[in-house]
Amino acid sequence: MVEVKNTQNVDLEVGDTFTGKRAGVTFEEVCDFGNLLGFNGKIHTDIEYAKTTPFGGVIVQGLLILAPIESMARRIFGEENWLHSGRLESKYVGMTGLGEEISYRATVEKIEAGEISLSFDCKTQSGKTVIVGQAILDTD
Repeated sequence: MVEVKNTQNVDLEVGDTFTGKRAGVTFEEVCDFGNLLGFNGKIHTDIEYAKTTPFGGVIVQGLLILAPIESMARRIFGEENWLHSGRLESKYVGMTGLGEEISYRATVEKIEAGEISLSFDCKTQSGKTVIVGQAILDTD
């Protein structure tokens, strides 16, 4: 079984909570991310078009919002552990616009033989949840 330590090298316990924030995403970041990974649909990269949609503006790609959760999981579980046996399961439940600060929270939900799981959520500065899910580390 893998022994998991968080960033402070302390044993994890059910209920431990980790938090973080990300400054609002800029239009340049959305375009760069879209061009790099192919997520460059008009709703993400065409300001004038995006204004005409029901969303009223550019939507930040969900994976760009989710990325800090993966970084958080690497720090909590340890990079080698995470890279070899970690996975994310996520659900997009809302949209994020340009400039909205995002807060991240991950809580240790389960520690048992074979698996450690964190539940997480990503929320906008107004408190709207945009992504929920689990970060799971297989420990066998």
